[in-house]
Amino acid sequence: MQVKQFKEMLKEINKESIKENTKWEEVKKKLKNDTRYKAIGSKTQREKLYSEYLAEIIDERDDQLILKRKREAPEESYSTRDAKEQERVFKELLSDYIKQPNLTWFDAAKLIEKDKRYGELSGYTAAMPYAYKEYMRDYK
Repeated sequence: MQVKQFKEMLKEINKESIKENTKWEEVKKKLKNDTRYKAIGSKTQREKLYSEYLAEIIDERDDQLILKRKREAPEESYSTRDAKEQERVFKELLSDYIKQPNLTWFDAAKLIEKDKRYGELSGYTAAMPYAYKEYMRDYK
């Protein structure tokens, strides 16, 4: 129950002050007088709960970004063979560039889009965020 209340407290202040790069030290200053903050006795547990909450925020943002890009992506047709080849090249790119298990799709895309192989994947762009999430599940 205390954990649930702690996360509710984070959601309440999220509207005004928690972004994906907001440090725990900044947030805890705003919370230290809240009884829900004090109900979690361990400093380590509070920070762990904050990290989990932050990961949830990032996942939600990534999901929203994926949906937005999918809606904006033009319908493209290509053969199944081409799709398999593009998937293989995409996974190769991920293997070459992704070395951190908690990297978001947004940040990963910034890394791989500089590679010339990325430009060859125009027919695969709508599937990339989903394939990335699947790749990261297997990566961890």
